[in-house]
Amino acid sequence: MDLCSTLLPKTLTFITTYRCTAACTQCCFESSPKVKGCLSRDEMMRALHDVKERFPSLRVVVFTGGEATLLKDDLVAMIAEATSLGLVTRIVSNGSWGKTKATAAQMVGKLAGAGLCELNISTGKDHQDWVPHESVVNAAEAALNAGVLTLLTVEADTAESEKLSALTRDPTIKSLRDRGLLLQSNSWMSFKDTGEERDHVLHTSRRATPCEQIHNNIAITPYGEVSACCGLTLEHIPEMKLGTIAEGVSDTYLRQRDDFLRTCSRS
Repeated sequence: MDLCSTLLPKTLTFITTYRCTAACTQCCFESSPKVKGCLSRDEMMRALHDVKERFPSLRVVVFTGGEATLLKDDLVAMIAEATSLGLVTRIVSNGSWGKTKATAAQMVGKLAGAGLCELNISTGKDHQDWVPHESVVNAAEAALNAGVLTLLTVEADTAESEKLSALTRDPTIKSLRDRGLLLQSNSWMSFKDTGEERDHVLHTSRRATPCEQIHNNIAITPYGEVSACCGLTLEHIPEMKLGTIAEGVSDTYLRQRDDFLRTCSRS
């Protein structure tokens, strides 16, 4: 199978940093305010232009973390550059910058002004130990008011937690949903045995569908590694690491050509 002419990447994902404004117990990347290191603006610029020039299939650039908004002006500059190249841009964030309506509007103003198309806000039981419900609502409201497509993704609840219900009952969220806000509860994947039981648990032994990310997504980690997948288990599956950005992102990505393991994961 020649991946140069068949399975071409549609998405470039920058995992900009593992530093975060939260330190969720079950974080797949073990992110926290104490974690250091991030991709530089120059590294992301070079990677973006490399992939855009090599793969006409590229459509979307995603900025995630950690908390991507910690990159501040570098993030704004990257959104503007990707937009200038005709690409859709998306940020995945916990919404911690929405402490007040004013701080939320200020952040969204910069991001939307640079051309941000989509904002995905992650929240739920673990997240709300660090980022309260009100911040998430403020962030979502500011984004939708700025014309940014907005999705709230809520962790699956435990029997005791009702974070999803609280959001669906919130009057502001109800109004925003009428205007186009998207709200979903995702499958739950545990990384530590805490004894908690969650709804929508993902059991790998029952997975019957292929991985849609492999061959469709180029992921770059804060450590300058190129990965075949941007999924939650990225740092737990060394086989997904392809090389480093120093070796050239596109050339490193194409090492998957005729790779049996990844082709089987995709099939």
